[in-house]
Amino acid sequence: MTRNFNYWSQKGVKGPSPSPMFGNILSYFITPRPHLNMQWQKLYGKIYGVYNGNKPVLMVAEPELIKQICVKDFHIFSDRNTNRRIHPILSKHLVVETGDDWKRIRSIVTPTFSSSKMKKMYPMIRQCLDDFIVELDVYAKDKGDVNVKIMYGNYTMDVISRCAFATKTNSHKDPNDPFIINAQKVFAPKVSRALCFMLLPTFVLKAFNMRGIAEESANEFFFNITRHVMKTRSNSQKKYNDFIELLMNAQKSSTNNNTKDVNHYDENDSSEAHHVNEGEEEKQVENKILSSVDKYITEEEILAQSWVFFVAGYETTATTLTFASYELALNQDSQQRLYEEEEKQAENKILSSVDKYITEEEILAQSWVFFVAGYETTATTLTFASYELALNQDSQQRLYEEVMTAVDSKGEIDYDILARLPYLDAVISETLRLHSPAIILIRQASEDYKLGDTGITLKKGQQLEIPIYAVHHNEEFYEKPNDFIPNRFLPENRHNIKPYSYIPFGAGPRNCIGMRFALMEAKLALAQVIKRYRFFRSPNTDVPLLLNKSTILHSPKRINYPFGAGPRNCIGMRFGLMEAKLALAQVIRRYRFFQTPNTDVPLQLNVSLAIRTPKRVIIGIEKRL
Repeated sequence: MTRNFNYWSQKGVKGPSPSPMFGNILSYFITPRPHLNMQWQKLYGKIYGVYNGNKPVLMVAEPELIKQICVKDFHIFSDRNTNRRIHPILSKHLVVETGDDWKRIRSIVTPTFSSSKMKKMYPMIRQCLDDFIVELDVYAKDKGDVNVKIMYGNYTMDVISRCAFATKTNSHKDPNDPFIINAQKVFAPKVSRALCFMLLPTFVLKAFNMRGIAEESANEFFFNITRHVMKTRSNSQKKYNDFIELLMNAQKSSTNNNTKDVNHYDENDSSEAHHVNEGEEEKQVENKILSSVDKYITEEEILAQSWVFFVAGYETTATTLTFASYELALNQDSQQRLYEEEEKQAENKILSSVDKYITEEEILAQSWVFFVAGYETTATTLTFASYELALNQDSQQRLYEEVMTAVDSKGEIDYDILARLPYLDAVISETLRLHSPAIILIRQASEDYKLGDTGITLKKGQQLEIPIYAVHHNEEFYEKPNDFIPNRFLPENRHNIKPYSYIPFGAGPRNCIGMRFALMEAKLALAQVIKRYRFFRSPNTDVPLLLNKSTILHSPKRINYPFGAGPRNCIGMRFGLMEAKLALAQVIRRYRFFQTPNTDVPLQLNVSLAIRTPKRVIIGIEKRL
C-alpha cells in the first residue's frame, strides 16, 4: 500500500506526502486540481513529484523543459499512459493510441481539420447557433439571469452531434433525447467506477469486464449510430461534409493509391494566438514523424476517433464560451472593443469562395473521441468567456464593437474574417489561459531520459505530467496572472509571451488536432451572442465561481476547458477554436453580458483531475438595441 512512496525523496525531489494506497489521488477530489497544482508549485517549485496510487509521477511546469519534452525529444515522449488500453475500440482513438498506429491515424485525421474542411462544416455550426440564439432570446427579453454553462453545453452538444455523428439534436427543447441521455452517462461516470479504473491493475479490471470509466451501454449507443451512418452512406452519392464522411473518404482512398500529402497548416494560424509556440522547428518535427507511415485505418479506429471527437469537443468549447462571456460581463471595455472590431471588419470583408486508408473500426474510434474531446471543453470555454465578459464590461464593449465591424449586410460573419478578428481571438485566448479546460498533459518516457540539467532521470515507462493551469498562472510568465487581460494576446503584444508558457492545445506533433474546429465553434457562438446581447453580473452570479471537482476537466458548476504541447497536442484544436469564436462573435453582436448580484466572483469550480469546469456561471444578459 505504500510501495514506492520513498521514490522521490530518495532522488531529492520534493513533493506532497502520499496517503496509503491512494498516493495523492484523493487530494484531487477534495480541492479542484488546478488550484492544487498551483499550491504545490508554490510549495515545491516548477518540478516536483507526486504519486498516482503507488506510481511515481513527475510534474514539470518549466516552459523550456516542456518544449524539450513535447518537441525536441518527442521521439522519446510520443506516447501518453499506455497502461489502460483495455477497450477493443476505444483503445484505438488518437488520445490513447501509441507508436506507429498513432502516427498513421494522426496523418489521416489531420487533413480533416484543414481550413477547407472547416469551411464546409461552418454552415452546419451556424444552423446549430440559430437554435441557440432563439433560446437565448427568451432570457434576454427580461434581462434575466441565465446559467450560460447549461446554454453553451446545449449548443456544443448540437454542434458535435451534427458534425461527428450526422445526428440533428435540439438540446434546448428536448433534453431527454437518447443521444443526450447517453452523452450524460459518458460525461458523468460514477466516482467509485473512476477510482477503480485509476487504482486497480489492468488484470483486475479485465476480470470484472471494466473496459472504461463510462458505462459500456453508452459507448455502444454511439458506436451503433456511427455504424448505421457508415452503412447508409456506403451506397449514397450525397455529400455531407461532416467528420464521418471525411474519415470514410480516407478509408476509400486506399483503393485509389493516392499518395498525395496534405499540408494541414492553416493560412489563418498566424493571426491567432495559438500560433505563438509554432516555429519552424515544431513543424519540421511533426512533418518528419508523419511523412513516412502506412496510411490505412480500421473500422474500430474510425469508431474510436468519432467517439473522442465528440467527448473532447463538447465540454471544452462550451466551457471556453462560458468563461469568455463571464469575463466580458466583468470587463465592459473589452466587450465594447470586441464589438467595435466586428463592426470595422465588415468594410474589409474578404470573399472566399493522400494515400490514406482507414478501417471501419478506426472510424468508430475517431468519431467517439471527437465527441468526447469536443463537447464539454468547448462549452466550458464559452461559459468562462461569458463570465469574464460579464465582469469586465469594458472588454465586452470593445469585443462588441469589433464584432459589429465584421458583420455583412445579412448579419453574417465570413469564415476567414472570423478567424482574423484580433480582439475576438484575444478574448478566447485569454479565456483559455485564465480558465484552460484541460488541466494536465501526460507523457510517458520510451527510454531512460535525463531531464535537462535538473539531475533527474526518468526511467523507461515512467510518466510525467505538465500542469497547464499552473503554468498559465505563474507570475514569472504573466503579469497579474489571475486578471482577465485580453490585450496580452493582441498581435502587437504576443512577442511578450514566453514560448510554451501558453499551451491550452498542447504543442508539437501530439497537439490538439481539433483546434481549428474548436476555435471556429467558440468564436462563431460568442460573436453571434455578443452582437445581440449584453452580459452583466446579476445578483445570482457566483464571484468567485464554484468549480466542479473533476479529474480531467476544469469547469464551473454554473455561471448565473488550451490543448497540450508538441506533436501530440490536441488534434481538434482548430475545430474547437472555430466553434468557440463563431459562437462568441455572434453572441457579442446581439447581446451584452453584465455582472449581477448573483454572479459568483470568484467562480466556484468543479473538482476534476484533468479538465477545469465551473459549477455554475450566472450572469445578466440583455439584448442590444
